[in-house]
Amino acid sequence: MCTSRHTLTEHNPPLLYDLSVDPGERWNIANDTSRQPLLMNLTAWRTQHMADMTWMTSATQDHEERSQPCCTDRLCNPYPACCDCPDK
Repeated sequence: MCTSRHTLTEHNPPLLYDLSVDPGERWNIANDTSRQPLLMNLTAWRTQHMADMTWMTSATQDHEERSQPCCTDRLCNPYPACCDCPDK
């Protein structure tokens, strides 16, 4: 759990891609005026969904550090023998 390496990035305005023609997510179409109604509907749905969400207590909140996957470079060699979390 390397949350400091994988932080949440919120985009305002949100990003919007047409995956049927752009599976590599290269062209953000959020600023396309023809897509504004869709973007508004998606944003409204997400806002309502997040308001209705019931959040659970984290199952991994209290954990033994050594029980988590290692956070060292996955390119080490020979993997996974070289991969280990630092001792504290």
